[in-house]
Amino acid sequence: MIKNAIKTLLYLIYPKRCNLCGEVIRIEETRCSECASAQRISGEICEKCGREKETCTCKKDKFSPKYKAFCAPYYYSGSIQRAVRRFKNYSFTELAPEMSREIAECVKSRFDGIEFDCVSSVPLTKKKLRSRGYNQSEILAKDTASLLGVEYAPLLIKTLDTQPQRYSSGSVRRSNLYGAFELAENVNPEGKTVLLIDDVKTTGSTLNECAAVLRGYKANAVYCAAFTVTENKRQKMIDEKN
Repeated sequence: MIKNAIKTLLYLIYPKRCNLCGEVIRIEETRCSECASAQRISGEICEKCGREKETCTCKKDKFSPKYKAFCAPYYYSGSIQRAVRRFKNYSFTELAPEMSREIAECVKSRFDGIEFDCVSSVPLTKKKLRSRGYNQSEILAKDTASLLGVEYAPLLIKTLDTQPQRYSSGSVRRSNLYGAFELAENVNPEGKTVLLIDDVKTTGSTLNECAAVLRGYKANAVYCAAFTVTENKRQKMIDEKN
């Protein structure tokens, strides 16, 4: 009873928060109601975009990525979107362990039977890293590597600052990112099967450019995963009808 009283007092002083998005929750909960009911990406997925095949529009896009396949547990919407924004822009780094756990479980399910030699992450430029103070993708990659029992290796560096590409098409993004990444010093991806981690996938241009560098240095294969993938227009239309 005393323990419960202390716990309640601590809750009043330091409110308990959802372990996925950071919203204040009741003391007996671990996730807010929105995160607890957040719809996962399920069923058969497109390995190119990571979305459910029934909503995928990749057939209209003839572009072939340099990575082998991509997966993510959630779409970038609702509380999941809020989680990423808080983690990425507002230093809610305490959300990383649960995000990483979700990524790791997704990888185990979607890439079952694939033996990864290492896990790596999408890098930031030195300027961006100094400004933000941390690389959110690196944090997720290190945690995911630990959960999978695979070595983490910082294989890439980003040498060019690129303009924000939120509203750019896939072809424009690919053009802007060309030559932005290079192989880090004293690493050798030759013959390795790499799992590359990011926080959000939109068109896949960033992951593709990173994979292209690794494949250029003779990586055996590059698989990609993120915590979320953005919905396409067809997916949004279906969600609005339901």
